[in-house]
Amino acid sequence: MNKSVHAFKQALAAADKLNERLKEYSLPGDSIPVSLDNLSRAFKECYGITVATERVRTKTFGLQGMVEIYEDHAIIRIAAGLSAHVEKYVVIKELAHVLTTNEENATTDPVQNIEYMVSGLLFPENGEEPNQSYLAEEIAKIVAIEILFPEVLRRKARDDIENGRDTIFKLAEWLEMPENLVEIALSERYGLAMTALRPSPSK
Repeated sequence: MNKSVHAFKQALAAADKLNERLKEYSLPGDSIPVSLDNLSRAFKECYGITVATERVRTKTFGLQGMVEIYEDHAIIRIAAGLSAHVEKYVVIKELAHVLTTNEENATTDPVQNIEYMVSGLLFPENGEEPNQSYLAEEIAKIVAIEILFPEVLRRKARDDIENGRDTIFKLAEWLEMPENLVEIALSERYGLAMTALRPSPSK
């Protein structure tokens, strides 16, 4: 599983880099909720890639977004009709694909990825490397979570929820991200995974 772990660590490093650049565009405490305009600006400055976003009507059930990647630009197409919170998550996830997609994990069949997501079989029981296209989806999801809800905020959120000062619903509204992703980000399993992948949490 070394190749997979390395891919996750590279993606987290990219999320950290973007988060640091985002702080430069905001007053203290104003970098959350994340602005997509600021994120696109940070993305271009960090990686030299200009990003355009288009809303389209998709014919594939469950397909929320896709990205076309070129040398110096990318076109993100997102399904029309998504809520603002889901749309922001999808855009950030597709940005992550720009950084992590390669010949090995790229797919021309998004339906296959959806089938893997439904099955939940990320890591095969026989110990083989996971499906690389699906792994890329999971990595992109984690990058989106780390940008929308970084660890420094998660630590405070856990304490606030435990002491009745906040709720997952209110956090999701403030962060402008889907409620189920807030639950994932605050779960013990996610916390342990991030501790393993990033031994020294971001301050």
